Amino acid sequence: MTPESAVQRVRGATKSLYLSRFIYTPETRVRLIGKPEVRRTAAKSYIESVGEKLHGFGHPFGEPDGYAR
Repeated sequence: MTPESAVQRVRGATKSLYLSRFIYTPETRVRLIGKPEVRRTAAKSYIESVGEKLHGFGHPFGEPDGYAR
C-alpha cells in the first residue's frame, strides 16, 4: 500500500457513533405525561443543534431513563 492510498482510506473513514444515556428531570417527567410523543423530537432538536445526527433513541427498563445514539 502506498502512502497516498493510506491517506485516502483515512479520509474516507466514517465518524464514530457514541451512545449517550440520559435521565429526565422531574419537570420533564411531568411534561411527558401529557405529551409523551415529543421525547424523540426534543432529543433530535438538541443533538442537531450541536452539529450531530440522531441515529437511534430508546427507553430501557430501570435507570437511566433512555439512550440516544
